[in-house]
This record gives sequence, C-alpha cells and structure tokens, in this order.
Amino acid sequence: MISVWGHTPIYVRRKNSKATYYVLRKVARMMEMTVDLEDLIREGERLTRRLDREVDRNPQLRGLVESLDVEYRLSRRRPSYIT
Repeated sequence: MISVWGHTPIYVRRKNSKATYYVLRKVARMMEMTVDLEDLIREGERLTRRLDREVDRNPQLRGLVESLDVEYRLSRRRPSYIT
C-alpha cells in the first residue's frame, strides 16, 4: 500500500488542479504509464490566474499569502516526505 498526496495552500478552498496534476504525474511515472494530463495543466493555469486576481482584490487574502510566502522562504526546506 502506498499513499500519494499533494500539498495545497490553506487559502485554496476548491479542487486544486495543479496538485491533482502533480499527484497523477507521480503515480503515472511510478506505474510506468502514459496519461494525458493536458486538461489538468490548462485548468491549473486558469486556477492560478483566478487566485492571482482574488489576491489582488482582497487585502486580507493578500496578507495571508504574503505571510505564508515569507514563512516558506525562511524555512526553505521541504518536508522529508515530499519528493
């Protein structure tokens, strides 16, 4: 049994196509399969644009994203379970 999961920011409250893409890409590689993930890539790009617009419009969300970004940059380490 294995467990594969994708990390998503706390402020993403909907299906995260980018995380789904990376999880499926990893599983496909592990199983030596070829899977067409182009739709997920495009959906992930749309999600990124929507989130960017929302962050621009919402000062509270912008502050959260900025504080999370600072925290990440200060830590600059990935948990050992992320490959």
